[in-house]
Amino acid sequence: MRYFPRPNAEVENLDANLQRLYSALKRLVTTQELANLTGLAAKTAAILSTCEKRTVLSRALSSLADTEEKFEILRRKIEFRHENRNRYEMANQTDKLGEAYQEVEEWQVKVQRCQQQFEEISTEIKKEMECFELSTVKDFKNSIIRYIEDQMAHQQQVSSSIDSFYIHQ
Repeated sequence: MRYFPRPNAEVENLDANLQRLYSALKRLVTTQELANLTGLAAKTAAILSTCEKRTVLSRALSSLADTEEKFEILRRKIEFRHENRNRYEMANQTDKLGEAYQEVEEWQVKVQRCQQQFEEISTEIKKEMECFELSTVKDFKNSIIRYIEDQMAHQQQVSSSIDSFYIHQ
């Protein structure tokens, strides 16, 4: 791709970052892996958001990074609340147990909201990626057509020059 070195490098950079994001998300199989890889996915999304020129996609990737960070914080907090509840149950502290159950429920609602926000952002990113792919293919097609037309015009000039040369001899 000698003719488009910069756009090609940007597309390759974006592709490499998307592959890293995909790899990070694919490995999120268990809750423990989720805890370990959410930070990596958030960092990758943040990196992607800084190199993307389309503002809507950039904002969506940035929101995804923020949401993933929030999700990790919420996951840790709900885990802490579960541990407290379990301690109260084991110690038979019924006076604190009701409050512990309520805290766990509140944090579970927050996690569900965060999950919903994540899904909405993911849907938006999918739509923007489709638009990106379509516009990139369209731009590439237009560039190739323009290049071929320029080459045909140049070929015609060369042909005219050769004809002119033979006529004058």
